[in-house]
Amino acid sequence: MNHIQKLQSWIASQQLEVKLFQPVDSKATWKLYIFKPSGFCIEVTWRAHLQFGVSAAHELAFGLGPDELYPTIDDVRERITHLLVSEADTSSDHALNLEQIRLSRGTTQTELAKKLGIDKTAVAKREAISNLRSMQIETLDAFARALNGRLKIAIEFADGSARQVSVDGGLSLSTAAGRHDPLKSFIVA
Repeated sequence: MNHIQKLQSWIASQQLEVKLFQPVDSKATWKLYIFKPSGFCIEVTWRAHLQFGVSAAHELAFGLGPDELYPTIDDVRERITHLLVSEADTSSDHALNLEQIRLSRGTTQTELAKKLGIDKTAVAKREAISNLRSMQIETLDAFARALNGRLKIAIEFADGSARQVSVDGGLSLSTAAGRHDPLKSFIVA
């Protein structure tokens, strides 16, 4: 019995509706859904040797990836207990470090290293939080693309407005609302 199957057994003992989806490929992501009679739903994702992902809401949007990550079965069990009592929605609005982003995408350091053409140790160094402040935009962009993502950089101002800086295909500017600015280039200092 693996970790998510143990979690399923524990939740089933709480007399809640539980559905477990086992992947065909043993290296793929398992998904566990917990349903309360009120309509509140918790989605737990897990992949061998990676963390647990958790999303919860009364109207859960499926397929968006986890909102929160937990390293151990005890940590995720504690979070699930809190969510079942509070019925609070999880949120993906908080910032994640590079390791958490990689894990949320269900990718190992070895897999990412292969995509980037570097070794696993180099991935670990890039994921170090202290390394991020001096990392080049180009390196962050390569990391995002290797995870089938797109790097976005935003500048938030004291008045609450924000501007998004596009780093793919040139240095164009757009507003947070998606309108394009007529400026064609600028210097990032």
